[in-house]
Amino acid sequence: MKILKWVTIAFLSLMLVVLWSSLAIAQERQHTQAKTLPTLTGLTTGIITDVTQIPNIPFKDYPTIEVTESVVDNLLAVSSGEYSLHALSLPIGQHVSMLELLEFGNFQQLGLTDLTLTQLGSLAQSPMADWNLSQLSELYGGLTLEEISDIEELLPGETLVRDIPALKALVEWAGGETGSNLASTLELSASVEEILSTSISNAINIAPELKDVPIAQVGETVLASMTVAEGFPGLEAVELNKIPNAASVPMSVLNDTAFSNLSLADMPTPLRLAANIGFGEADFSLGNPSDDAHADEQERVRVVTGGITSSDFILQAGICPQESCPHFEVSSVTHPNVHGAAWMDASGQSVPDGFGILCRPWDCKGPPGSHPFGAPVRVILNNIDQATGTADIAITFPWCANIPFIGLSCTPWILPTASGIPLGKIQEKTLLAYSIPGEKVQGEVLDNPFPNPHVAEVPTIEGGTAPSGPVPPPVPCEPGAQCDLHHPLPQTSGVALDGVGHCRGGCSRRHAGVDTQSAKGFQARRTHGRCVPSNRLPCGENVVAAADGRVESVAPVGGTCGGIVHVNHPQLGIQTRYLHMAQVNVSNNQEVLRGQVLGIEGDEISNRCSFGTHLHYEIRVGGRSVNPLNYRHTPQMVAR
Repeated sequence: MKILKWVTIAFLSLMLVVLWSSLAIAQERQHTQAKTLPTLTGLTTGIITDVTQIPNIPFKDYPTIEVTESVVDNLLAVSSGEYSLHALSLPIGQHVSMLELLEFGNFQQLGLTDLTLTQLGSLAQSPMADWNLSQLSELYGGLTLEEISDIEELLPGETLVRDIPALKALVEWAGGETGSNLASTLELSASVEEILSTSISNAINIAPELKDVPIAQVGETVLASMTVAEGFPGLEAVELNKIPNAASVPMSVLNDTAFSNLSLADMPTPLRLAANIGFGEADFSLGNPSDDAHADEQERVRVVTGGITSSDFILQAGICPQESCPHFEVSSVTHPNVHGAAWMDASGQSVPDGFGILCRPWDCKGPPGSHPFGAPVRVILNNIDQATGTADIAITFPWCANIPFIGLSCTPWILPTASGIPLGKIQEKTLLAYSIPGEKVQGEVLDNPFPNPHVAEVPTIEGGTAPSGPVPPPVPCEPGAQCDLHHPLPQTSGVALDGVGHCRGGCSRRHAGVDTQSAKGFQARRTHGRCVPSNRLPCGENVVAAADGRVESVAPVGGTCGGIVHVNHPQLGIQTRYLHMAQVNVSNNQEVLRGQVLGIEGDEISNRCSFGTHLHYEIRVGGRSVNPLNYRHTPQMVAR
């Protein structure tokens, strides 16, 4: 009996050990799973759960933003004159559309201010030039006689005041002739007929009291009676950046158009993933611990977040300013040197940010974040929660403008608020795309791996498909010799910027050639800014003819795509095109030889599609674009 008793006790003890071990293993497994696959219970994802989805969100899907005193203060800091009234009229405590809080100046880097009203209407799929002046009074109603006289593109030659219906109405109002309260009319130094019969510049001389009167003074009824194109013939073809104070106009002026259906990927310079970025996982979320167990993890020095402090647009690392800052660690395989680095929580943190005079109202400090899409927007993480392994995704904008005699200046990336526009949540193991501190955050962009669902895909490159394999020139370039085509930019750095077929304009068109760049061209943007004929020649290297031929056409320097040369090579059965030149050295019908200088590598004046000094090179067969990489070149041509 004693033996049986001890056997029973031993068996029960063994079972207790096994049960205890099983429970411990189960608890460890649950703990491990909790670390690698955090629970989603109660997780509010918002619009997105992945930062790479940001470009494709239609503006109409953005959440409303609560109007706070700091929001109004931010708007007042970048607004002037009557546009301050818009900020002051916002209802404190209520939620409004983000388009009420963002202005054209916030979209400067996305090329929106480089558009004309006609082009803006095309982008928004609405004939905005046919809108009446009352509908666009925020954009054009503040124009004065003096400001209009300074818009060179609007007034060719000696345009008479009576030839501009909106100005004619203003003068007649000022003289008390039509629709005006006689008590509010001006005492003019000249008669209405004299003013109407002279040029605008002379009208200011003979009736100086008119020069600062805004067009909106004539009243909404008069403005509603004429379209923009009728009231100001030619104004619809003037770029917004030429319109005084247009940068301070809220984007809500476009609410009646299909603009709210667009996204950041639909902008003239589409928001896309930049080339020099890293990918990794949001590995561990670390908050502010209640003890010192993780103190060494809290003192963050290696980070993937920071601010931009000069016009070179290099991300400057912004480290934790105190002993403990919430953050996500980043697990990276693409950039091992940042493996384990921190993405800092923007809540309550600030880093040096912004440059020029526009950043001063904020002491040139903004929220730490990263720039996987380049400089136009900053991606920030707020409210990093160690318990749930989650954080809020948000984006912030700067407000940028070219200041006379100073150059480009930007506020910190703090608009509309320091906490940004909330778009969703991430969790541990979510894919993160981030820029690398110390590297430039503007420049070459990758094809968007997350195509915009609102833009139809174009199946092939413009005009046809490329040959299936390498195609040598069918005729020797010199008697008795079989020669390759000459590389059009012989002093290329060997690194091409873009190749045939890549997505352009949200995939509304495809890249029809190869972009290539010299080392000198790469440095030009960093050193000089844009390479245009009015200054700084030469910014790039010589562009040469790929083969013997005749110049078929030349587009002068200064157009949308810079200088363009089109050369026909009938002996080869091809044509070549060279775009974005800052100087053109040949003329129509001129015979050129293989390797002869055609011009100098340059840029686009419009800053609409171009990102710096480079050459766009095409080969066409029968007027259809083919792939230049399928032809042998010397030196060898490459593209990503």
